[in-house]
Amino acid sequence: MAGHNGPSLPVLLRGALAALLLSLAASAHAQERPIVIGTGPAAGTYFPVGGAICSVFNQARGGQGPRCLVEATAGSQDNLLRLTRGEIDFALVQSDWQYLASHGGQVGELDKADNLRAVFSLQAHAITIVANPSAGITALDDLKGRRVNLGPSGSGTRAAAEAFVAALAWSRADLGEILELPPADLAAALCEGRIDAFILPVNHPDGIVAAATALCSARLLEVPARVIDRISREWPFYAPARVPPGIYRGQDQAVRSYGVRATLVTMAKVSEDTVFALTDAVFSNLAALKGQHPVLGHLTREEMIGVGFVLETHKGAARYFGNAGR
Repeated sequence: MAGHNGPSLPVLLRGALAALLLSLAASAHAQERPIVIGTGPAAGTYFPVGGAICSVFNQARGGQGPRCLVEATAGSQDNLLRLTRGEIDFALVQSDWQYLASHGGQVGELDKADNLRAVFSLQAHAITIVANPSAGITALDDLKGRRVNLGPSGSGTRAAAEAFVAALAWSRADLGEILELPPADLAAALCEGRIDAFILPVNHPDGIVAAATALCSARLLEVPARVIDRISREWPFYAPARVPPGIYRGQDQAVRSYGVRATLVTMAKVSEDTVFALTDAVFSNLAALKGQHPVLGHLTREEMIGVGFVLETHKGAARYFGNAGR
């Protein structure tokens, strides 16, 4: 038409189509953004545990929706910082670090984090007391006056062992000699008679404990319920735990203990539907999850939905559990 200086109809259609395609591509990209779980060092336990969670989630989704990926990190403190910065969506964090971060304690560069939320608990890092049977140690009171390894000064192992001794209402003088051997030396030192017992917080099964029980039929000592109650009241991030039966030579019964727990945590702002979907995938395929790593092999549903929780439960997980108060 004479005097018409605007774009022709085909040009307008092409422009509209291009805009639509760009919009659809952006939408698809947003939908495909992966769910990222922060774990720990690649050589540690948290990395394969995170991989097991992602594996069952991805298989349950059958290629639909976002995929789950794991990211190797420096561990709990690093994970908390990355979560609060929005760099990852979920993370594996020990209950003691969760408690510190949510109660105003300084965690690295992170100040108090009010919006952390729990999803579900995983393996316990259980206080494990291992004694040489030739030393005549059959119960905790037998440790008095003995040579006991508490771990290197300043280490997390030493801090956990000293907290345990304090929960017994003992002083350091109640132990005959306190040694500071590193974990790698413990099985040999115990079986060669250089120490009578060692205290070590570990996930089970553990290679050091397995070596000690295989080399000299070392015995695992049970922690009395009264001690567990006392220590969990004083430090709420500790929770009951047990060494499962049959995983070490000569240990046919479960051994009662306590410890911190690994927990899958996230932020309150993460989508309720996303957290629900991940929780659903894990609990609907619990046998598959447990089969992917030895430290997951003895988990129970009951442990996972609240033992060791120190944070408010995310709404998506609470919706799955059917208990909004958790």
